[in-house]
Amino acid sequence: MISKVGYEDYGILGKWYTWGIPLHEGHLFGWPNKIINLLVCLAFLTIIIWGYRMWGDRKVKGQLSAPPKTPMGKSFGGFIVLLVILGIIMPLFGLSLIVIALIELIVSLLQKNKNSSV
Repeated sequence: MISKVGYEDYGILGKWYTWGIPLHEGHLFGWPNKIINLLVCLAFLTIIIWGYRMWGDRKVKGQLSAPPKTPMGKSFGGFIVLLVILGIIMPLFGLSLIVIALIELIVSLLQKNKNSSV
């Protein structure tokens, strides 16, 4: 016998996926959904290009290196709060943030050990 599984049988993640996929594909809410998706896509492209240009402007000219570190501004705390909220809303994004933070911590500790032993 084949059983039928309906929306009410899904867990919370299953329900999110049931809404999230058509939302990302632009199938919900008609043309306004498609316009919003287009604007979000253009915003991502703008941020990527802007970030690359900022990185290039800060980089030491004529050298293959990363730009020097800049001090953290006053808005850094608000940025962390935003990342935590986004990490809770989107668990895979939150997991990737945790992995990146651990890698940064390990690199930082290795650099401290290397500098203190010299």
